[in-house]
Amino acid sequence: MSISAPSAKRAKTQIQNQTSVSPEISLFNERLNNLSHDQLKEIVKSIIPCNPTLLNQFNVIYQINQDELAEKRRKAPPKNFDYLKIHTQRYEISGQVSNTILDSVKIIKKGLKESNNYNNYETKLSALETLKK
Repeated sequence: MSISAPSAKRAKTQIQNQTSVSPEISLFNERLNNLSHDQLKEIVKSIIPCNPTLLNQFNVIYQINQDELAEKRRKAPPKNFDYLKIHTQRYEISGQVSNTILDSVKIIKKGLKESNNYNNYETKLSALETLKK
């Protein structure tokens, strides 16, 4: 037992229209808004399967919503990830700079250890000036 798409849309519209008419529906909406997501799921799970008409309406409205969502996604402009390329290049360059600095520090440390003038002020100053460049 399936409802056709126009009938389903009509049923969805009727359900939406009922919410603005009946005081019982207003109370229902107020209570519905106070439920957590998990509470609402438990209530729906306990009521819908017991009533074939409600189950059918639920399935039809669910499918309409899924179709609308799919249509919205289909019409959405493609996501542009080009900005990530710039960031990636920056990270690559900063990585290269970091590696160059670390290599320079290692060479200077090695040179200082091999130097007889390790404690010499001019030797240390030369090493720092090299790093500064």
